[in-house]
Amino acid sequence: MLENLPKKVTIRDMGAREGLQNEPKQIPTEQKLELIRALLRAGFKHIQVTSFVSPKVVTQFADAPELLKKLEHPEGVFYWATVPNMRGLERAIDSGINGISLPISMTDGHNIVNMQRTTAKALRDAEQVISQARKANLYVIASTSCAFGCPIEGYVSPQKVVENCKRLEWMGANALAFGDTTGMANPRQVWNFYKMILAEFPGMEISTHFHDSRGMGLANVLAAMEAGVTIHDCALGGTGGQPHTARDQYAFGRLGNVCTEDLVSMLEEMGVHTGIDLDKLIEAGKLFEQIVGRELYSFVTKAGPVKALWGGGKEYLDDFIKKFGFKDA
Repeated sequence: MLENLPKKVTIRDMGAREGLQNEPKQIPTEQKLELIRALLRAGFKHIQVTSFVSPKVVTQFADAPELLKKLEHPEGVFYWATVPNMRGLERAIDSGINGISLPISMTDGHNIVNMQRTTAKALRDAEQVISQARKANLYVIASTSCAFGCPIEGYVSPQKVVENCKRLEWMGANALAFGDTTGMANPRQVWNFYKMILAEFPGMEISTHFHDSRGMGLANVLAAMEAGVTIHDCALGGTGGQPHTARDQYAFGRLGNVCTEDLVSMLEEMGVHTGIDLDKLIEAGKLFEQIVGRELYSFVTKAGPVKALWGGGKEYLDDFIKKFGFKDA
């Protein structure tokens, strides 16, 4: 394994959207802009910046139109937002967004609890959203939930996932993202799954969206890369995950997405080019901690990049020898 890793990958950060959706306090628009700009300085070309959900239900993103109006749009940068329905799409059109992420669960149980509709109804609704979004020249990412397992229904048949995604492809979705919504996947399962998906959807943009609920996020990304996937979602500080609601029967814990800093560090150390400046990314991670007011989940932000440690013990060794008069026996 790990003999077929790509030379470069696309890393898509979702901290400004999924990373903030659980936050109990309202984050000011200017701080969100500051965070996105920090990601831009680090070299990100794909950033999920907000969500066009009901501003009454999710007040955190009530400022979506204002944020996009104030946000710079550098050439070559792709901004996208979550759009769950036609009402959200109507707000997103002409906002300056480049694309949308349309969420749809692969099981009835999760669709009902999460979006108050069955999978069949979600697919029917998706057809209109995708059609109108494409007419508005928006790139459409069909974002599946529970593609690797459901905390309500358990095992999810990969063939069922393929059948649902074939319909989304037929509707005109540009891309498919496969979510491990509560961190149930394992690397062997991931490798087999993506080998099948890449064969079933040749030419379609395919990406990962792993959650780190059980600590297998980075390993699952590597398994997907070995299978041939080169686009990976993550969130600054390891934030995100299932909405922090009273629905404890399916939202266990607060561990979120694969941590952006840790993922970039791992890949760069392995010789896989991400195009991201790790030092500036760590600065963005520390900024995010200041914004939310607590320590987040990045190992690299705490320990520092590996390259910073190369030869770092020389000064300590010199001091030790001087202090204790070390002599070679």
